[in-house]
Amino acid sequence: MVLVNTRKPYSAEAKNVAEEIQKEYQVTALPVNCEQLREEDIHRIMENVLFAFPVTEVKFFLPKWVEILRADHKVREELVSYAREVMGRIGEIRDAMEIRKPEQSTYINAVNVTGVSMDTGEISVEIKVEDGCYYEMLSDLTGTQISGEYDLIHTVRNLAMLQKEYESVKDALASVKMKGYGVVSATREEIRLDDPVVIRQGNKYGVKIRSEAPSIHMIRANIETEIAPIVGSEQQAKDLVNYINEAAKSPDGVWGTNIFGKSIEELVMDGVRNKIAMIGDESQAKLQDTMQKIVNDSNGGMVCIII
Repeated sequence: MVLVNTRKPYSAEAKNVAEEIQKEYQVTALPVNCEQLREEDIHRIMENVLFAFPVTEVKFFLPKWVEILRADHKVREELVSYAREVMGRIGEIRDAMEIRKPEQSTYINAVNVTGVSMDTGEISVEIKVEDGCYYEMLSDLTGTQISGEYDLIHTVRNLAMLQKEYESVKDALASVKMKGYGVVSATREEIRLDDPVVIRQGNKYGVKIRSEAPSIHMIRANIETEIAPIVGSEQQAKDLVNYINEAAKSPDGVWGTNIFGKSIEELVMDGVRNKIAMIGDESQAKLQDTMQKIVNDSNGGMVCIII
């Protein structure tokens, strides 16, 4: 910092000289009368000296939910870009006083300098994001449209109910994926107890309490289906094979390949649905009855005859 010693520090001439020095040497220049320094002059000098100290660190404080956004999320990208822009133009403490909200910003609502440490050169900057971004982020994460607090509470309640239901079956699902079979056991609330009855065995008596507990048995069954379009000659069939192989190199892979007006994905899913539809209500009831007999009456052995 440069002090321009003059008898008339508040004159236009003194101010012009200070501005020229400041412009030419890129330093702060203050016109003062060193013989008649007042307390406010000393405060102004010391303030400008401190403001000339270098910035050593800039801390940006963002909403916590921003941390869970992907690195390529549009909100996070704008915040990172703004932080870099701020870091690029801050050199001295006084520069921090010029930090403002960007003029053209889609997601930044406000920018405030919340702390300036003259002794360490640390600057604290709080960036506030538009409320709509928060609900937009929640909508992306949950796959459900959330536009306000009402939607948020409603969605949280529904997701909590779904999580409670999932907790009861997650172990069975993991078992199905690992070995092809899983069981969801009944909770105490689902078990039905009959009234106790007196029983007799020989010359002795006892008490019998019968219970019934529903259980869900999950079985993984691999469904096989085939696509076998008849196209004509052998050469035409080979051309179709080459066409499918070329289509497999696209982003959608072989699934998007069109055959006779339908994609391979549609043809495969149609075949799977047709196989599943063949297990009618009667067959489902028989499977349930068979499973109950296996669980309650068998000793571990089982023979199946499919007609």
